[in-house]
Amino acid sequence: MEDSRQPWIEPPAGFPQRVLAAVEREARATEALPFPWRRLALGAAAIVAVSTVGFAAGRSAAEVLARAAGSISPGALVVASLAALLLGGLIGCTVRLVSR
Repeated sequence: MEDSRQPWIEPPAGFPQRVLAAVEREARATEALPFPWRRLALGAAAIVAVSTVGFAAGRSAAEVLARAAGSISPGALVVASLAALLLGGLIGCTVRLVSR
C-alpha cells in the first residue's frame, strides 16, 4: 500500500544510460583471470610422483600394511584414521592461509 504523502522520486534524465555505459566500460576494462597452469602442473607432478612411489613400493607395502592393520584394534584404527584426516585438513587450511 502506497503512502500518498511520499513524493515520487524519479532519476535524472539519462541516468540509466550513464549507469549502463559505466558498467559496460568496466566490463571491457577488466582483464580475465589467468588459468593457474603452474598449480595444475605442480598438482599433476605430485600425483605422478606419489603414484610412482606407490607403484614402486607395490605389493610389499600392501603386505606390510595388511599385517599391521591386523595387529591394531579397530578402535585405534578409527582414531588413527580420524587423526590423519584432521591433520590433512589442518595442513590444507594452513596452505590456503599462507598462499593468500
